[in-house]
This record gives sequence, C-alpha cells and structure tokens, in this order.
Amino acid sequence: LSRYRNEFASRVEICLSAGNKDKKPLERGALPMTMTEQARDAKPAAIDKERLRSKYREERDKRLRPDGNDQYLQIKGQLAHYLEDPYTPVVERAPKTDHVTFAFIGGGFAGLATAARLTEAGVKDVRIVEKGGDFGGTWYWNRYPGAQCD
Repeated sequence: LSRYRNEFASRVEICLSAGNKDKKPLERGALPMTMTEQARDAKPAAIDKERLRSKYREERDKRLRPDGNDQYLQIKGQLAHYLEDPYTPVVERAPKTDHVTFAFIGGGFAGLATAARLTEAGVKDVRIVEKGGDFGGTWYWNRYPGAQCD
C-alpha cells in the first residue's frame, strides 16, 4: 500500500510541477495558479456574433429535412408496445389539480437533481411528472446491463 501511496504522491508532484513555470520547489499547500484564476484576470476576446449565428444556421440547415415532422414514425400498430411500461404496471389514480411552484416534465437526472436543489433551498412544492413507472429517465427505460450511477 505504501508503494502505491508513494507512486501517487510522486505523480501529483510531477503534475503540480508542470504548472510551476519558475521551477522552484513547491511548498506544501502552495499550488500554481489554476486556469480558472488565470481566466479571471484575462480580458475576454470579442465575440463575432454574426459569424457565430451564421455557423449555427449552417449547422442547423444541414439537419433540416424537406419532410419535416413527417420523418418521424407514429407509435401505433406494430410499434404500439413501446408506449407500455414493461417494468411497472400502470396504477390509475385521481388527477392532481393543486398548484405547485415548480413542475418538471420528466424524472431523469436533470429533473431529479433540479428538484433536489430546489427542495434543499427551501422550496416545498415541487412536482416531477414522469410517464414511466419510476424515476430515472433513460436509465429507467433502457436498463443498461451493469450500468450504475452515484
């Protein structure tokens, strides 16, 4: 274990030394300036907004299709089974008619994380509306074998 600890320490020292332009020995706790600190001092480059708009327009135009929304298949007939949740049976309930400050459509990571931060900030009336039988978004539906997230 100590061998690995020493190897790790020497790699950290090499990484820290790489940012030390003066090549002076680094004291414990003295780190070279980070990119974030350097960026604060630097003056932002001027943005050519018209060139940026033009580039986005060009990329968008590559993806536009003459058939528009007709390119998408309707989920019916042979594809209708994709509308059913294969993991959890649907449980009917009365509709919710109350008022909430924040409502999120989709219980994926973004909806869950944002709702959690709002709750931590003291917002008590947060609702997540999820079509699936449980939360997780893509992770819920696809069930990637062995995939985990913390």
